[in-house]
Amino acid sequence: MSDRENNRKLLIALNSARDISRDSICRLANHLGEWTASRDPLADLARRLRVPPADIQKARLLLTDRSRAQQEIEGAAALGSTILTLLDEGYPDTLRQLDLPPPVLYCAGHLPDRPCIAIVGSRQATQLGLETAQLFGRELAACGLVVVSGFARGIDLAAHRGALEACGGLTIAVLGCGLDFDYPRRRRRIRQTISRQGALVSEFSLGARPAKLNFPIRNRIIAALSIGTLVVQATPRSGSLITARQALDLGRDVYAVPGSIFDSRSAGPNSLIRDGALLVQHPSEIVES
Repeated sequence: MSDRENNRKLLIALNSARDISRDSICRLANHLGEWTASRDPLADLARRLRVPPADIQKARLLLTDRSRAQQEIEGAAALGSTILTLLDEGYPDTLRQLDLPPPVLYCAGHLPDRPCIAIVGSRQATQLGLETAQLFGRELAACGLVVVSGFARGIDLAAHRGALEACGGLTIAVLGCGLDFDYPRRRRRIRQTISRQGALVSEFSLGARPAKLNFPIRNRIIAALSIGTLVVQATPRSGSLITARQALDLGRDVYAVPGSIFDSRSAGPNSLIRDGALLVQHPSEIVES
């Protein structure tokens, strides 16, 4: 087996480790050659990589454990999915711009080679908010943009549905759990449609549950894949605002649909507009931008 294939399997095994923090996994993946071959004292290595010594020790145990990566590869194949790692040519270049890119992506479907636009917002959206997200998703997809969202209830699902309604529309759903986990529940039909008209993507290994901490982590993928992010309804503490801030950090455009000052779900977009986000009232304004 070549060094590249060995390292690829090590990334898959490392990414699936449940006893190592996600931050440590990403840092170790970025510096694979250092901790696998370094003879420096563990404390010095940990300080340099900004990874707890215990996490490095756990990661080194994976150097001789070939079964974990093989289980993930076989499990993904059984789902009809593929695994992309940082070492693979098909890994999205936009994700490499992140400080801590995901070491591994599980993908059901095909990542379209087109510009992407993220549409995110509240899970507890109003009917007007849902209609707005669906309209923007449909019109932007019809213009050739790939609609990216988080496959959550509310605005996310409405945006995906809108994109799928467009002739030739494509969409990418970024999950906060393993590809094999049924979440949100009873969405099998739309999952299958998205895998045919785009892709379902997750950095989390098979069997990973939709833990609360996973969603801010997956949001950086939504932001990084997209040339811009649109926020449609979001409370002041919404994860959608995390996505918007990450988009700004990456130098991407942020758009927001304004709303009533009497609705807390409009507080997020309104505050983004106040802070410099582009106010939009129609999909054509994003296309023109």
